[in-house]
Amino acid sequence: MSELTQEAVGTGTAIRPSLVTGVGPVARLLGVLGSARPTTRLWFDLLAPAAMMAAVYDGPAPVRNVVAMLSIAVLFHAAANFFNDSNDVEVDAASSEPSRQLRPVQRGRISPRDLNIAGAVLVAASVLLALLLPWPAVLLLLIVLVLNVAYNFPPIRLAGRPVVLQVFWPVIWALMFALCTLAMKSGTWRDALPFLAFVALFMGVGEGITQDVRDVDNDAAGGRRTTPVVFGLKASLVVAWLAQLLSVGAWLWYAQTGELAWGWTAAGTLVLAGWLAYFLRLAWRLWPGRGFDGTVLLDKPAAKLTHVGSIYVFSAVNLIVVLAAVLPLVR
Repeated sequence: MSELTQEAVGTGTAIRPSLVTGVGPVARLLGVLGSARPTTRLWFDLLAPAAMMAAVYDGPAPVRNVVAMLSIAVLFHAAANFFNDSNDVEVDAASSEPSRQLRPVQRGRISPRDLNIAGAVLVAASVLLALLLPWPAVLLLLIVLVLNVAYNFPPIRLAGRPVVLQVFWPVIWALMFALCTLAMKSGTWRDALPFLAFVALFMGVGEGITQDVRDVDNDAAGGRRTTPVVFGLKASLVVAWLAQLLSVGAWLWYAQTGELAWGWTAAGTLVLAGWLAYFLRLAWRLWPGRGFDGTVLLDKPAAKLTHVGSIYVFSAVNLIVVLAAVLPLVR
């Protein structure tokens, strides 16, 4: 790492491509791989679509389609993360979280251009894999690509706009659901629409807000006008909690229409109820006048937990749906 780059790390100074010097191709490749976020690949790209495919399951589906769908999710979303990191250099530099400041692009191991090139390669690979699925899959994936470009790149940069993301994320989850339905060649996918409603409310609206709650301080410092930055932490926390509360109704609706056994239904409901109670505790810690003074987030761990906690709970519910579908098949 160059001396100039070393001085930039940990000072809140965004590293630009021109500062990345003296880094060989192997080191840059390792830097790109280090930006792959393996935990995100697990919960978002493998477990979530697996649950959607389990929810629409109505008989044997081609194994090739299942593998292709999961591979598309991993490759395409990794590309989206690369695009996000390449455009969030300044915002991440303002974060107090080590996980943000220690990303390879922040440490000068790679440049934003490296991430954009890697992302383009992964997008191309995912489109080729989509050719293995029924033909609308390619069209749906191209729609997702357009939305991701609008999310990450100027001049639109949806990532820095309030309210619109509470529409963006439910649409993304709906497109994933549609791709999973195509992969499974399901004729009874309408019975799983309540599960999509659960995902759209819990993750699309609820978790979509909490990830901006987590970053409200550095987003404000970096000039991003997210929902919590514009409308305040109090209103954002209330909307996120209410959306996840409503998702419990969608979950119970899915359990009834999908004929989910009562044991699995109870397990998922208990997980959701426990989380909603804990979310209230976190919200109290973050309530204006207690954990947030309007400009600086004082309880960063609580803010982070509203986000990662949502992910943990969503993953637990997805695992329940997968197990409920798979276990009867292996008896």
